[in-house]
Amino acid sequence: MTITLSPETETRVIAEATRRGIAADQLVEQLINSSLPIVPASRPNQSSIDILNAWEADTATADPEEITRRQYEFEEFKREMNQTRVSTDGPEARIPFP
Repeated sequence: MTITLSPETETRVIAEATRRGIAADQLVEQLINSSLPIVPASRPNQSSIDILNAWEADTATADPEEITRRQYEFEEFKREMNQTRVSTDGPEARIPFP
């Protein structure tokens, strides 16, 4: 990348870099890094993860009866998924929820 500076700005950058005892390009990089927000590296599927985390936060509960109901529903879902796999792919099919 090449950045064109006005002669006045270039003189100021060189003077400040000399004062700090560093190269002008190092000073410019430091100034840019201190001025721009740090953007965290994006993880694959981050948008989906954020949505799932929001749903989890929205439906969070400490109610023991509700937790038991949800666990039962999940176990039922797993059983049905396994039964569907076996009925469509045969008895040697890989079971999604062993």
